[in-house]
Amino acid sequence: MQTTIREIIRPVSQAVIKHWLKTLLLPHSATNADELCHLLERLISDEKITLELLEAIVLEIRECGGKRIYLGKLDNGDWLVDRREVEKRAKSFGWSLSATKTTSIALPRTPTLNYCYWSPEEIRIKFSEKHVSSKAILRERRFEDTESTNYIVISVEPGTGFARIFMDAPGTDHPYSSAPKPDEVYVNTYLGKMTEVFEDT
Repeated sequence: MQTTIREIIRPVSQAVIKHWLKTLLLPHSATNADELCHLLERLISDEKITLELLEAIVLEIRECGGKRIYLGKLDNGDWLVDRREVEKRAKSFGWSLSATKTTSIALPRTPTLNYCYWSPEEIRIKFSEKHVSSKAILRERRFEDTESTNYIVISVEPGTGFARIFMDAPGTDHPYSSAPKPDEVYVNTYLGKMTEVFEDT
């Protein structure tokens, strides 16, 4: 199980996992990755947490943590409570509803849909894009480019229409870099996508 736990928590910081455990009133003294993995394994064995819960928390941290958040409310969210209506709408975009929220597509060549998920509590649509950031190496007087995956998550509550968009900050170079005000276009692309999917019916 150690290997499985290590792979699950690898994409997020140990500090965030430790903070989550403290919110569950599970005090610990883990000081490195090995100790944290042993701790999580013991907590799972003692049935204080489950492997599924750990996976779900890491997914939430990856998709919603440390991002810019845009809030809004749809004019009409009532139709979203009907899975069949949402499925029909998804099909009009060439999408299908996913059974889970776990798919992540890293460094896609073009902006890409990861999944479209429906539950009575939330509709979540996740996209990914490749961004490049330039970092100054002052000692060598040069810039170094680093590729990263930006994840964008649109989350809507069926019934209430309460909507959130979680976005990673844009890199130096990204799919909209050739446009005037490229970072603004990056944001507006997904604000427009949310309107297109949920309100232009």
